[in-house]
Amino acid sequence: MGELWSAIGALSGAGAMTVTVAAWWTQHRRTLTADREATARDAKAAQGRAALVIASAPWTSSTTIDVHITNGGSTAITDVEVIDVRRHPALPGDSWRLATASGPNARTACLLQPRESLAAKVELTDASGGPVSQAAAIGLVVIFRFLDADGQWWRREMGRPPQRYEVQPVA
Repeated sequence: MGELWSAIGALSGAGAMTVTVAAWWTQHRRTLTADREATARDAKAAQGRAALVIASAPWTSSTTIDVHITNGGSTAITDVEVIDVRRHPALPGDSWRLATASGPNARTACLLQPRESLAAKVELTDASGGPVSQAAAIGLVVIFRFLDADGQWWRREMGRPPQRYEVQPVA
């Protein structure tokens, strides 16, 4: 009879263990789901804040474009850099350069407070290195990057949503 009670006790202990493991697993899955949802919400919110950093690029003369990167967010951003300016559709050999006749001119800013802008005057150049003149059919593409207050790098093409990216270390 003692063996019977021992067997019953072992079975009930195993059953209790199974119930405990099942309860733990259910709670663990709920926690993982909640963590994934919170991470997705945080990522969407960060992208929304990054979307407040915008570019504009009006022609200011027949060959000069005034590129403005404006921090429309509520926190400062750093390491702002104009990466590329080109016409659309691009032609082989197209490039760009800072306009030298405009005085002090920079394609980077160490810090942009809310509502501040980086202004860079640029010229598009063709395959021969000559300036490209403004024409009705020329669209512009401006690509820039910045570091947000949370330490996340963003890359953005004018008129498109910002994309997170990892900066490669300099060798």
